[in-house]
Amino acid sequence: MADFNRAKEVLTLNFPERVDSSILDQLAQETAEIYHTDRSLLDNVLLDLKSVEYIDPEGALSIICFCAALRKKNSNISFEVLYPSGKVVDYLAWIGFFGQLNNKVGLPKRQDLVHLENTMRIERSSRIKERKLSAIPTAILLPLESIPAAGTLTTANAYEEKCRHFVNHMSDTLGELFSSAHYNFSGWDEHDFLLSNSELFKNTFQHSNSWGLGMVHARPDFGTTVCFYDIGVGFRGSVGKDDARKSIEWAMVDGNSSKGGEDNDGHGLTIVQNFVRRRNGTIKIRSGDCLIEISRDKQIPSLVKRFPGVQISYFIPVQPK
Repeated sequence: MADFNRAKEVLTLNFPERVDSSILDQLAQETAEIYHTDRSLLDNVLLDLKSVEYIDPEGALSIICFCAALRKKNSNISFEVLYPSGKVVDYLAWIGFFGQLNNKVGLPKRQDLVHLENTMRIERSSRIKERKLSAIPTAILLPLESIPAAGTLTTANAYEEKCRHFVNHMSDTLGELFSSAHYNFSGWDEHDFLLSNSELFKNTFQHSNSWGLGMVHARPDFGTTVCFYDIGVGFRGSVGKDDARKSIEWAMVDGNSSKGGEDNDGHGLTIVQNFVRRRNGTIKIRSGDCLIEISRDKQIPSLVKRFPGVQISYFIPVQPK
């Protein structure tokens, strides 16, 4: 995947046609050896996305977090991007990918894409406000939303306002889903959807010691993907068990919390698990060198390439009426 061109002193990362959550392992693997042998080779990184024909939310978030993790290690690193085809660029712009990448690591020479994203956000907000929604939308997106690091907010009210803003956007997204006759969330599902996502927002804010990103991508004929990514201390850094797997499994037990004293402390991941399992969905929780995949009747851990922070995603399939 990676091709280092010494003449130009640029590390070129060539991306495949399909970019999903597996790209994070590939990126971490490709750069780990270089970082430990000669980290100066990572001063200039070129992300070659020209061959990408499909990218999902986890793939987009993985790229941003990977670049931010490298920048965290080397503040002088610079990034450039070779852009994919129009339809992929349009999707990335619609979810706010370029603005977030620019905010986290810098994105020279293509401020026009950041401007395009701002225009799309205004268009989306106007469409929701005026209820100009198609009867059966093909895809419904909550663009990437930033979750602030706890230390960056000076008051509890500021955090509450951020969380309220985020959940309101989630509710707008769900309102778009209800406009489709092919989507069958019940009223109770709506409550659990919003509660699950507010809990994951709170977990990122309280435990990561980092900024985070959240996103929703729904296809009314297929299902809903929700992602929460950060590059903070991870489950082990927050919980303090011997390794990442033990720390994740401890945090998944109802009532266990490394921070107590508030409503739902120790119950956030239980709320998410109960909701997703009831809807026959799947959850992926990644932290450190551990990935745990959860379905209604299975919980499968596996070793992955070590990466900072926590990456949580879940998928809710559409159920036949």
